[in-house]
Amino acid sequence: MRIGVKDYDWHELFPVVKSNAGAITAIWAPVILVYFMDAQIWYSVYCSLFGGVYGILSRLGEIRTLGMMRTRFESFPSAFNKRLVPLQAKESENGIKRLLFHQSFHKDSQIKMNGEVNFVLVWNQIIYSFREEDLISNREMDLMKMPVSSELFSGRIRWPVFLLANQLSTALSIATDFVGKDAQLLRKIKKDKCGYLAVTECYESLKYIIDILVVGDMERRVVSCIFNEIEESIRRSTFLEDLKISALPRVHEKCIELLELLVEGIEDNYSIVVLVVQDIFEIVTSDLMLNGSRVVASLLAQQEMEATEFFSSQIEAPLFASKHCLNFPMQDTDSLMDKIKRFLFLLTIKDKALDVPKNLKARRRITFFATSLFMDMPSAPNVRNMLSFSILTPHYKEEVKFSSKELHSSKQGVSINFYMKKIYPDEWKNFSERIGMDISNDLVDESYEEEIRKWASFRGQTLSRTVRGMMYYREAIKLQAFLDLAWNDGILQGYDTMWSENERLAAQVEALADMKFTHVVSCQVFGSQKSSGDPQAQDILDLMISYPSLRVAYVEEREEGRSHKTYSSILVKAVNGLDQEVYRIKLPGSPNIGEGKPENQNHAIIFTRGEALQAIDMNQDNYMEEAFKMRNILQELLRHRGRRPPTIIGIREHIFTGSVSSLAWFMSYQETSFVTIGQRLLANPLRVRFHYGHPDLFDRIFHLTRGGISKASKTINLSEDVFAGICYIS
Repeated sequence: MRIGVKDYDWHELFPVVKSNAGAITAIWAPVILVYFMDAQIWYSVYCSLFGGVYGILSRLGEIRTLGMMRTRFESFPSAFNKRLVPLQAKESENGIKRLLFHQSFHKDSQIKMNGEVNFVLVWNQIIYSFREEDLISNREMDLMKMPVSSELFSGRIRWPVFLLANQLSTALSIATDFVGKDAQLLRKIKKDKCGYLAVTECYESLKYIIDILVVGDMERRVVSCIFNEIEESIRRSTFLEDLKISALPRVHEKCIELLELLVEGIEDNYSIVVLVVQDIFEIVTSDLMLNGSRVVASLLAQQEMEATEFFSSQIEAPLFASKHCLNFPMQDTDSLMDKIKRFLFLLTIKDKALDVPKNLKARRRITFFATSLFMDMPSAPNVRNMLSFSILTPHYKEEVKFSSKELHSSKQGVSINFYMKKIYPDEWKNFSERIGMDISNDLVDESYEEEIRKWASFRGQTLSRTVRGMMYYREAIKLQAFLDLAWNDGILQGYDTMWSENERLAAQVEALADMKFTHVVSCQVFGSQKSSGDPQAQDILDLMISYPSLRVAYVEEREEGRSHKTYSSILVKAVNGLDQEVYRIKLPGSPNIGEGKPENQNHAIIFTRGEALQAIDMNQDNYMEEAFKMRNILQELLRHRGRRPPTIIGIREHIFTGSVSSLAWFMSYQETSFVTIGQRLLANPLRVRFHYGHPDLFDRIFHLTRGGISKASKTINLSEDVFAGICYIS
């Protein structure tokens, strides 16, 4: 059979296509599909998606920027009171407390302080810790802290200045250009609550400072009459009719000039202060008040009633010209100067709230703390009722603190000191401001050498950084104990003055902190370092002196005879500048039969105390604001979410070296994805999470009775972490 087609062409499905992209896709598509069918890959994707959704539902990362924090700041005290403040004590307990504590702290008319007071004190302590870590400058500290006064007990809070920044200038601009009635102007200013608060606080502060500054009898009458006239205009809603608002900017400028002189407090400037006060009086009575003659008329009427020649002569004399009519220089008390500085900031500050603090680390920490206030967490118990816990930190021969030689020696052409200054330029500037060091030239006074060593060590992966961070737990417990025990008048005296004003309360706070917290650093070779004169031994001793509650455990090797050696685990503390032995436990032999790090933990775990144990690596850190949540975390060990309570509580870890390089940044995010987001699925709903990461918190009693938290079998158990979780299910 013959076909009548001589030239046969294959039929083309896609005759228009001139490339082979479709063929390549068809060939490689099965390969890609098989690759993505790998269960591990799909599991990782699912973990990330589930962890992200779970975090959103748990309100994690709800406040990510300072702008969001600014809009939510008003709700922080109530959220703090709900999550981090214990429930109110019963009346019977209050009666017992009145018998136990000092009489000045207990009056029958007093009531327990509310959550606003707690929040203000804790917030200020967090800001002070930022300053001690040189994350913020003195100016930023003044802008971020909140004043403590008796107004807090009535529920009135004065917000940080950085929230009220530029609000007064904005309100002045609105009032100067406004045309209408008082009620309309008031509604316009009240649209921004921070602006309204700034205006009212500035007026009250001006009235308070003038009342203290002016002491002359005639001058006080004039000032009182002026304020009464202004307040009467506000009450009658005739403020815009009785006052010429365009004169307010001039009053604003003169008030700034007066406050700057008051802050300086130089006695030779008395005549200048008099002139400034007279200028303010002249502007107010002549330009601002349309009926300024009412003040003089009122005083003249009062003069006729008193009918004294002395008073008549006083009116004829220029106001504020008398030598003793002004209280200048004013008394240099902390509370008064803080009010004057705060008022000056409200008048002069032009920075936007988003610019304070400038340090990125401070921003991240403060926003994370703000977010955590809205998370679901167990209620906080009183410090007396919270679970006690210990921290165990293994240390071998890693850096304790950078020596002067290490700081200034150049490795690969760059010294550690030079590198730290370039990586943290703002923190170096804040550090020099804090200690009063001049950094305008490269020559640094040798008296600052020890402070520079600490500053650089706190920014490296050193033991001193870890110990400082862990000791924030103790500081947080002490402040929380103070808030639990002190009453209103004790709060107003201040947490820092407790040590001198009420020694009995201070002793109780110290005792509670000692009962609830212990930090043991297992420096395995500390004994041999002491005997050999290693400088690291002195650095470890300096840490114990700086932090008296720190304990160091080490293994002592002692020769008895020619061929016999005895080994002991020893716990020491610092007493009078020397290390003093607390406990000694004789070991059956050398403890170094397994892996080094697990064995280092195993020999020292016996020296820990309490119901919980947190294992911390010597290159980890902690923050003051996170330490306040520790008693909430410990309550998780008592919550039954299944057949039995948990014995390991997972705690997220932040990699602080992520800013060093792009690779470190990638690894820090990988750690966050695996340790934080991925572990959420394992914890809930699967409930099969074992253990990963040293910030995790253990039920100490449970794990001590099951072989400890570390397995140190030689070669087999290279990782001591995961086997703590295996102990839980075995």
